[in-house]
Amino acid sequence: MSPLGQPSAYSEPRQQPEGRQAGPLRSAVLRSSPEPVRSNRLSVAWVFFLVVSAASPITSFLGAVPLGFTQGNGAGLPAAYLVTTVVLICFAVGYAAISRRVINTGAYYTYIARGVGRPPAIGAALVAAAAYTVNIAGIAGGAGYFVQIIAKELGANVNWAWGTVPVILLVGLVGYRSVHASAKVLGTITALSIIVLLVYDIEILASRGLDALPAVSFSPSTVFSGSYGLAALFALTCFVGVDTAALYTEETDEPERTVPRATYIAVIGMGVFYVLSIWLVVGSIGADKVVDRAAEETGSLIFNDMAAVSGETLQTVAALLFVAGSFAGCLAFHNAASRYLFVLGRDRVLPAWLGQRHPDHRGPSRASLVVTAAMTVIVVGAAVLPLAPTRKIFCTRHGRSPSSLSCSGKAFGSAAAAKASIDVRAACAWLPWLFGDGSIVKRTSGRVVRMTRTRRSRVSS
Repeated sequence: MSPLGQPSAYSEPRQQPEGRQAGPLRSAVLRSSPEPVRSNRLSVAWVFFLVVSAASPITSFLGAVPLGFTQGNGAGLPAAYLVTTVVLICFAVGYAAISRRVINTGAYYTYIARGVGRPPAIGAALVAAAAYTVNIAGIAGGAGYFVQIIAKELGANVNWAWGTVPVILLVGLVGYRSVHASAKVLGTITALSIIVLLVYDIEILASRGLDALPAVSFSPSTVFSGSYGLAALFALTCFVGVDTAALYTEETDEPERTVPRATYIAVIGMGVFYVLSIWLVVGSIGADKVVDRAAEETGSLIFNDMAAVSGETLQTVAALLFVAGSFAGCLAFHNAASRYLFVLGRDRVLPAWLGQRHPDHRGPSRASLVVTAAMTVIVVGAAVLPLAPTRKIFCTRHGRSPSSLSCSGKAFGSAAAAKASIDVRAACAWLPWLFGDGSIVKRTSGRVVRMTRTRRSRVSS
């Protein structure tokens, strides 16, 4: 035992259910063992809401889709979301398979460490925590922008920062408490947001019929017009958070079932929702007009179309839920970043005090405070410079997180297919093809470690 009372030896993953063999994944890698949280266990529904709220469907749909029209492939944007959905379903196969075998709050960190090695795992965890923090600042900045728009409609001139600061403070307050409290808030906001957007979709179908689903959106000439790469990037960002389910494995009753089910439901559900909803927006506005209108109206595009199709009442409710959805997305990413810092502290990678839970509600409270401080610095810096909340902060959010997901995905693909050797080899074998050659990550991290050791030996000598 270490002086702090934490296990200092490499530890085994949680005991597998009777009749199930742990296989090669049981080899010890991490320095700390999972600490079960016995109260307020999370069910599949609660984990699902925690995962979906990280993507914040209403924020992504109302804020990111107009940017996807102008900077991506225009009317072909639904096809980009469809391809991304298929790719992420394949990703979910390997992710769910490993989550059944390794039960630890570290998620990617734990998987990569057991499959590839500890150095690349540390790098992936730090990149993920940093990207999630940037995501929080980006979503909060988008919320402030729309608060500015609402205030302008009411005749007031309010800086976007005044709408962002309350979101940051509330996220820090709720994120400091137990995850069950967060799940209740996130579940309520996410459910209401999806209902409002479904009403909008139904109104478009009712008014335009089958013309609301133009076939041109899936024609090759339209799909590959403009920048398909940027369209895929925006689509991938709208799914960011589907990998966070494993972060709550120590806080669920049956993580072997809860995490895979929540992941599959989230990926498939969000994919169907995004493809159909964006396709309906193209049909409502017009495939030949959507790019020009998106460039002219930017963040107001879907709000304006919603007022024209469903009336100003639904538009107002959607605007309020957009701000609430921004809060939900910030809170979900706050929970994710806090747990990465927590497990890195528990494993002595970062200062050990980060790896201690709150004595009452058992949440990673100290790591939560660090994340709150980091996102506050980002927002304050953006306000002082100043930066435009949509084109700079919100777009930065849509650039950093997919990069972190791709980086972690490469290492995860290597951990799943090259090293894991579990019962679902056939499914996991697709991961290196989807996410790249993970051995590159391994070789690069190995070189970094060797260079660091060489420098240390020179300094000591």
